[in-house]
Amino acid sequence: MKKFLLFAFVSTSIFLSACGGGGSSGSTGGQTDLTLTIPFHTAMANIVNKGISGDFTASGWVITAGVKIPLTIDGVYSRSAAASASLNTPTGLQSLLKQTLTIKGSGVMGGATYPLSGTSDYYFSAANYAQIALIDLSKNYYFTPYSNPALVQAGASGSLGSASDQPLTQIITQSYSIAPDTSSSLLATVNWTTKSSAGMLIEEFSTIYRVDKLGNSKFVAINNKSYDQGKQVMNLDMVFR
Repeated sequence: MKKFLLFAFVSTSIFLSACGGGGSSGSTGGQTDLTLTIPFHTAMANIVNKGISGDFTASGWVITAGVKIPLTIDGVYSRSAAASASLNTPTGLQSLLKQTLTIKGSGVMGGATYPLSGTSDYYFSAANYAQIALIDLSKNYYFTPYSNPALVQAGASGSLGSASDQPLTQIITQSYSIAPDTSSSLLATVNWTTKSSAGMLIEEFSTIYRVDKLGNSKFVAINNKSYDQGKQVMNLDMVFR
C-alpha cells in the first residue's frame, strides 16, 4: 500500500492494504476442488470486522548504493477489528470503518539487527466493505467506488478499484485473483500496483489469503517489490506460520 512503514534500514514500504500473487502459493497439498465457491465479499467483511493477524518470517534483498544486501525479518503482521470513525475525504465528511495495520518484529540486514515497528490506517465503507482511504505516514490515498464480488471460484479475477494521493503524484490499482487450494478453501490474492502520475512503476504489493467456504480467512504470504526509476531495488517475501 505505499510506504506505510519505513524500516530504519530500508527506505521503502513493506506492506500495503487491504488484501494480494507473489510469494508462496501456500497450498496445503492434497485434494483440491476446482468447483468450490467461496464468499469473497463475506471474507473481506470478516477481515474488516474481526481483524486478522499472523506471525511471519521474511527473506529478500534491498539495493543500497548499487549493492544488493540480503534481508531477513521475523515479526507479527496484524489488522485490528474495525471501529466506527469519521474522515474528511474529497467528497466530504464520511462515517466509515477504521482499521489499523500494525507490524512488529526485527530484521537483519548486512549482519546487523534492527527493530521493526509501525502502523497505517485503512478506512472502509460500512455499507459494502470497499476501501475508501489509506492514511499513510506521508500521504493520504482515496479510492474510486468499487464493489467486492459476492461469490468466486478458482480462475476468477477482476478489478477492485483504484486510488490516488492528494495532490496527485501516485496512482494505486487494486485487483484480485482466485486459485485452487484444498477441498474446502481457495487462495484469494489481492494485488496493489503503484505508479507515478507519469506511469512509472513504484511498487507492487500482493497479499495471499486462504479463504474457506464460510468466508473465514488466514494470511498465507505477502510479496513486496519496490522500484526506483523503473528498476527493482527491493524484493521481500513474507510467509506466515
